[in-house]
Amino acid sequence: MENDKMLATVADYQQTFGTPAGRRVLRHLMKVHGFLNSSLVEKDCCGTAFNEGGRNAVVQIMHKLKMDLKQMEADILTNSKEDLDAIL
Repeated sequence: MENDKMLATVADYQQTFGTPAGRRVLRHLMKVHGFLNSSLVEKDCCGTAFNEGGRNAVVQIMHKLKMDLKQMEADILTNSKEDLDAIL
């Protein structure tokens, strides 16, 4: 039964973020939660933890969508800022 719930949740994520609007929302979340930036706030462990929490939420969404994080990292490292703005 628990597996059925998990599969249903993944399907909900895919349905929600599989639409053009959902992809725009995901790109927005990636930007506002600093997905492409360091979460480190020098001399402020609480600020770092807060930033990392936002980044982790985005990672969890991407995980549910079965997005390839290693491929995304490679794309980020090989594309220019302008290209990344178009992707994200």
